[in-house]
Amino acid sequence: MALLYLASSTDDLPSVDLISDKVMHLAAYTFLGLLFLRAFHGGMPAGMRWLPTLAAVAATVSYGGLDEIHQGFVYGRVRDPADFAADTGGALLAVLLLAAWVRFAPGKP
Repeated sequence: MALLYLASSTDDLPSVDLISDKVMHLAAYTFLGLLFLRAFHGGMPAGMRWLPTLAAVAATVSYGGLDEIHQGFVYGRVRDPADFAADTGGALLAVLLLAAWVRFAPGKP
């Protein structure tokens, strides 16, 4: 979260022509979502529980929203609803990845 905050606090980020800004948002918030999922489940879960999963998605999406609001106050940056959509997509992708891990992890019958 600190790295995301620092990145959104400057308009002097390096330009990456090969990777879309939205893909970078998706990847960053997928990673953050996985961290929240692990934290709210108390480690790597053996099964998906709804309440910790919903809490992790809510925390990830909320942080994405706050980050977009924050960018509106940074010189050279703008609030972008498409960035927020990519952040939300990253949170949902994290749930899908964890669900796949729980279902197909090595050692599962």
